[in-house]
Amino acid sequence: MIKLVLITLLSTLFPCTAFAQLTQEQQLAKEKGLTLYQQSDWYDSQPLLESAAIAGDETAQYYLAEAIRLSNRYTTGEARKWYEAAANQGHLYAMLRLSSKNNICLDMKGCGGKGADE
Repeated sequence: MIKLVLITLLSTLFPCTAFAQLTQEQQLAKEKGLTLYQQSDWYDSQPLLESAAIAGDETAQYYLAEAIRLSNRYTTGEARKWYEAAANQGHLYAMLRLSSKNNICLDMKGCGGKGADE
């Protein structure tokens, strides 16, 4: 009886999310991508993180979005797509990034592919 109550409580508090099952290759790519991201190598980290992000890994989705945003200096549609994917899985920082009002391109109704400096 206690198990049933505990399971019900946990399933209520933590909605069902799909946990990504990464292959060994995807896991290694994710780890290397995260290492490059932490070294501020946002361009080279993107293809590595993308393979795990496509497989549904919320951490890879978030950091891929961050790498895209930082390399373009604003939140592009592609970055937003990955933030939303991570947020839909309950990633708190992705939710916070999506709620940010500090996006000049959003305020200007889009940057039209031009850099944020323009």
